[in-house]
Amino acid sequence: MVKENPDFNSLMYFDQFTMFTGALRYINSKGLQYVLENSNADVNFKPTHGYSALYLAYERGECGVDCVEILLDHCADPSLPVGWDEGTFTEYVTRKNDQQVLRLIEEQEC
Repeated sequence: MVKENPDFNSLMYFDQFTMFTGALRYINSKGLQYVLENSNADVNFKPTHGYSALYLAYERGECGVDCVEILLDHCADPSLPVGWDEGTFTEYVTRKNDQQVLRLIEEQEC
């Protein structure tokens, strides 16, 4: 299993991915929930040359909107930059006109 409260943000690959942000491409919603409840993964940490957790879950992840909802429930900040010059996650999904995700952002209680 996973050691108690591992630091998933400290293991970095070329300043693009941490263990946590890299896993967002392949993790399912149950796995993400487990990681967030049993580690110190920072849902708002963005590697220097990487993308935000919300963007990776939404655009590159296998569980998509389900994982975005879990990240938002764990206080992921949609007003943080997506990457280098793409604007915020809220601006990104607004440009895509994704009403489902915009509703999730509006309903966020963090």
